Amino acid sequence: MNPLTREKTFFPLGTVSDFRFESYGIAFCNDSSLYKVVHLFCEQQGDSGCEILSISATTREWTRIEGPSSDLLRHIRQTNPVSIGGSVYWMSKRHESDYFIISINVENEKFITKKPPISGAKSSRLMQIGGSRGFVAYEEADKLQAWILMSDGGLEEHCERSFSIIVDVHVVPICCSRNRKGMVRESPRDCIYVYEFDNDEMRAVDSEDYIELRFKRFEKLYIPHRNTILS
Repeated sequence: MNPLTREKTFFPLGTVSDFRFESYGIAFCNDSSLYKVVHLFCEQQGDSGCEILSISATTREWTRIEGPSSDLLRHIRQTNPVSIGGSVYWMSKRHESDYFIISINVENEKFITKKPPISGAKSSRLMQIGGSRGFVAYEEADKLQAWILMSDGGLEEHCERSFSIIVDVHVVPICCSRNRKGMVRESPRDCIYVYEFDNDEMRAVDSEDYIELRFKRFEKLYIPHRNTILS
């Protein structure tokens, strides 16, 4: 659905697979001036699968393309994808502390896998910060550090350290406002906080005790474009 016009576009269901190991992302392709939907999933044999769909009045079929490695795909659903520009980004891992950033440019429809700015980044998240790809992780036990992607040259990219936040309670960063004035974070007790950069203050805004057990985190309820929450 277009949030401005509230117009809805229906497209066919993708390959049916185990929902625990699948993810959908969407990004705008400048070459075709169309939105493209990317569907990552695991085949019945355990291999990785990927298909892509251009949202148009005439296209109604998914096209199979080569996806990322199957071992990374098994952890792809732990965080929601982030769409920035013409690319979709996911966080994944191979082992408990071996994290990776998976991305696809919807123009050339090629996947790239890279390491994040720091390794062992537990509770780290990708998010849009000021129109760029941001990576936020705990650099120390009480310090959240943000890195901003300044240039992306395929396998080579340049990230710069940006702001840091001192916290007195462990929280998971979820999303940042487009104007970089606030960040939404969640505590292990399912309480949502908003951190205001100008005031250097964090305040609780919501807490739910009735969320069903299958939703382990609030962010599981959000759609990929959740970065617009504070816009």
